[in-house]
Amino acid sequence: MTRSRTGAQPFVALMTAEWTKLRSVRSWWVGLLSSIFIIVVVSLGGASGSTVESLDVTVGPDGEAVTDAFQFVHQPLPGDGSITARVGNFRGTEPLSPWAKAGVIIKDGTSPGAGYAALLVTPDHGMRLQSNFTDDRYVDQTGPADSWLRLTRDGDSVTGWNSRDGRSWREVGTVDVGFGRGPVEVGLFVASPDVFRTERSLAGSSGGSFPTLGTAEFDDVEVKGVSGSTAWASLDVGKPSTPGSATGEATSWTVSGSGDVAPLPPDTDAVRLSLTGVFIGAIPVLAVSVLLITAEFRHGMLAATIAAAPRRRRVVLAKAIVIALTAFAATLLAAAAAFLLSQPILQANGFTPPMYPSRSLLEGPVLRAVLGTAVTVGLLAVLALALGVVLRRSAAAISIVVFLVVLPQLLVAALPVGIGRTLLLFTPGAGFGLQRTTATYEHVTASCLPEDGCLAGGPWLALAAPIVWAAVGLAVALAAIRRRDL
Repeated sequence: MTRSRTGAQPFVALMTAEWTKLRSVRSWWVGLLSSIFIIVVVSLGGASGSTVESLDVTVGPDGEAVTDAFQFVHQPLPGDGSITARVGNFRGTEPLSPWAKAGVIIKDGTSPGAGYAALLVTPDHGMRLQSNFTDDRYVDQTGPADSWLRLTRDGDSVTGWNSRDGRSWREVGTVDVGFGRGPVEVGLFVASPDVFRTERSLAGSSGGSFPTLGTAEFDDVEVKGVSGSTAWASLDVGKPSTPGSATGEATSWTVSGSGDVAPLPPDTDAVRLSLTGVFIGAIPVLAVSVLLITAEFRHGMLAATIAAAPRRRRVVLAKAIVIALTAFAATLLAAAAAFLLSQPILQANGFTPPMYPSRSLLEGPVLRAVLGTAVTVGLLAVLALALGVVLRRSAAAISIVVFLVVLPQLLVAALPVGIGRTLLLFTPGAGFGLQRTTATYEHVTASCLPEDGCLAGGPWLALAAPIVWAAVGLAVALAAIRRRDL
């Protein structure tokens, strides 16, 4: 075997030797293959046992599922024109939703799901320019105090303006909404989304959504682009949780409304559901990672390995790279297979568009979920190996790494949501948060539970925890192997 002048094996040769050891032990390969089998079978079982009822979902202009429910005081606008109003005294039921909305809107008809542009104020998130459900732009810190709002339409383009005194106006943005130049509806609107409450304890959790009702006062209402005096009408668009109302005439209105105008994310992440087996299937991989080093301690083989490669830390580092790549490859294969095989089952069980769009393995969020899952298991394998080096006992090392990965996932279901989301972010298993592919929107009030992969900081930040755990664990292992007798 080729040696360097210092007597140490080239690092590539060390890795090759460790790979040869790994593939030559039958029980280890059985463990890796069982991991692939468990991931696929458990994931398919989860998909088979999950069903959703067919829902009457509102579809937005781009074919996405949306919620479109609010009180609308409106009149027709035959072509280009504008609407101006002062909105104030925005109040409502307690607690008023932080994303309650009151403002002016131009909408392509009164049917739920029709395209729109709106300039609005909220209790907690300032003034916003929103359009076609998914586009949300922060405009100003102005809250529900008196604010003058204006929208001007020029064909497909709608421009927002705001003023603090009704005389000096500031342009806040332009959106393209796809109206063409046909007639639209223009007017005032109020919406107040449901509030989600969750109570959690060791005995279980309870909660749900509760309707709210917002009320705003509008005056100095002016519509340009219509001929003569056009009558106003009011109605509840869609099916708000609580019926709305409107009183007033001409230039002054008091409007009360419930509901929301926003995207409608699904309650269940179908991609994450198709990867449920990874959590259990990773355990055999972690066991093999520990045994890769503890078996050599137990049988006295490590001394021979060190004799061939006197730099002990290089041996551990080679083992870490080999087991990380092996765990990554095995999990990647299993996760990809689980996703592809689960999709037809989920679609047959009701996970269909528009609420559950068809997903492709090469789609960005899906690819992130599959690759991120494999990377996470690879990092956990390094952590398991490091524990094996430090503890030198298979049972203890395997128990601790499984404890670190599994227990937090069970514990967060009993903790307050905010604490659970933050706590889980610092655990080795936080990387599984990359499996979450449900789109999130700042302006959508929705349930976000840590056990569903909804972590503070978003999916990519979740990968930081297993990286740190693996790096620190490996550093401790390298220090330990250098100082201890074999």
